[in-house]
Amino acid sequence: MEEKFFYIIESSFTYLIKYAIVLFIISKKKNSQILINSLRNLNLTDPFSKLFLNMYDYFNLEDSFALIDQCSDLIGKDYFLKNYQDEFIEKSKEIIIEDFISVNQKLNLKYF
Repeated sequence: MEEKFFYIIESSFTYLIKYAIVLFIISKKKNSQILINSLRNLNLTDPFSKLFLNMYDYFNLEDSFALIDQCSDLIGKDYFLKNYQDEFIEKSKEIIIEDFISVNQKLNLKYF
């Protein structure tokens, strides 16, 4: 997502951010710095924002798995997202596990 478009969403349509988060997670995008910065600036407390920051910024494994369930419930109730519920759960868990394995491999190689 281009930076200028995201800033329009951020300033005028904050309710659309959850759709951007779901898009990022389902497509497994790695270049998420614009979204991370926006979520920090907006200080949103919805489960989607918390999950995204836990996955890509804080790397909090336990909270991420708990938030996946909350987001999944909300996705199931959303008219536009309900068809992507299973894919969202699968991709979210993949991202978390891949990051966890990557960090552990780097730590093991560095210290041993």
